[in-house]
Amino acid sequence: MEQALKLSSGEISSDDVGQKSLVQQNIELRKKLDEEHANYKRKLQAYQDGQQRQAQLVQKLQAKVVTLQMFPKRYTPTIICPMIRNRTLKQRAQTL
Repeated sequence: MEQALKLSSGEISSDDVGQKSLVQQNIELRKKLDEEHANYKRKLQAYQDGQQRQAQLVQKLQAKVVTLQMFPKRYTPTIICPMIRNRTLKQRAQTL
């Protein structure tokens, strides 16, 4: 009731001003905290997405390695030799 009288008469004490200042600071700090929290969530999600993409890539590469290991060794020169031969022929053609 005393506060209501002060407000109606236009009297504002320094305590009231200080309290309003603290309330304003509290609001600003809460807003900053919410922004930092949202920023953290975005960074965390980006990190997790990157980790997932990397895990998928590793899985693909491991599957290729297993496939190549299962491939009979006697066929390897048949595949590699034509690749080397084609590269050599291209290099010779470029020098002519």
